[in-house]
Amino acid sequence: LVVSASDRVMSVAIADGDTQVLSGTGVPGILDGHPDTAQFDFPYGLGVDSTGNAFVACYNGEAVRKVLSSGYVSTIAGTTGANNTDNAIGVWAELEKPNGVAIDANDFILVTEYTNSNLRRITQDGVVTTLATGLDGPFGIAVAPNGDMALTSYLSHLVKLHPVAPL
Repeated sequence: LVVSASDRVMSVAIADGDTQVLSGTGVPGILDGHPDTAQFDFPYGLGVDSTGNAFVACYNGEAVRKVLSSGYVSTIAGTTGANNTDNAIGVWAELEKPNGVAIDANDFILVTEYTNSNLRRITQDGVVTTLATGLDGPFGIAVAPNGDMALTSYLSHLVKLHPVAPL
């Protein structure tokens, strides 16, 4: 099990609750690389793909980060100050306060953006596409095995189920 806390990504052993730092210094920032030097800026949402890679939304860093099981970190999309919204790749894509993360059956990374009220899809290659807009402050996302999504909305205090057509 992997969780984010204190500007770090932690691994938690389900059997005994033992926690260890998987990656991150604990100092806020956006720095890719080795687990001992990587930095996260308010890691919020987290999802794990079918191969065990974790994807973390850095709310203040406005990026989605990929964390390998070794703890090595790379930015897959977004960076503070980017200004492209759709079909942009990697750090050229703009993400405004990403928070919720889920991984679908095709290993697409689905991310909610609080400020823009968007739902974004990110490929494993970092291509960012907008799937929905006007979501009223989305804050969390979950994907069912059949592809249906549940989204929580902070501003309207709702949980909504969205059946999704195959992409």
